[in-house]
Amino acid sequence: MNAIEIIDAARHCGVVITVAGDRLRLRAPKEPPQEIVDAIRIHKPQIIDFLTRRTLHVATWKERVDGLDLDRPPRGFPPIRWERIIDDARAFIRDWADQADRLGWTETALFGVDRLAPWPRIDKAGLVVLLDGGRVVALAEDRAAIVTRRGGRLTFYRQARVEAEAVAIWEA
Repeated sequence: MNAIEIIDAARHCGVVITVAGDRLRLRAPKEPPQEIVDAIRIHKPQIIDFLTRRTLHVATWKERVDGLDLDRPPRGFPPIRWERIIDDARAFIRDWADQADRLGWTETALFGVDRLAPWPRIDKAGLVVLLDGGRVVALAEDRAAIVTRRGGRLTFYRQARVEAEAVAIWEA
């Protein structure tokens, strides 16, 4: 396996890998399979290199998310939801943005809202906008698995038409 395959296999098992200097930190709800731990250990330098190399898309998303103002939600957004969206966006950037970019997720697929009615038109909302405090546990080219704040499981399916009609939340 290469670094990308190991990272994807780890995420499939619920393991989130982060970089802290020259070390890897693993977070998981339960003990990961030993073969995953061994593969991570063997390919540590490549994994660190891969996880610390940001693409232009990811860097742009991070910059735009960091620029969201808690005191200036888009038209119609309740303050508590706006706060959650910002928290969810930061967590997504930290944990999933690189993989989302590799899989071809667009800015509007992740952070999209309706241009004219950003809040009430949740049918045009991107993945991160709909998380509402939930967390992504798996990501594929066309869908994301989510665990809600109450432990329920949902699947978000990408829709090309919706992505084409939406704008990024920072443009609303």
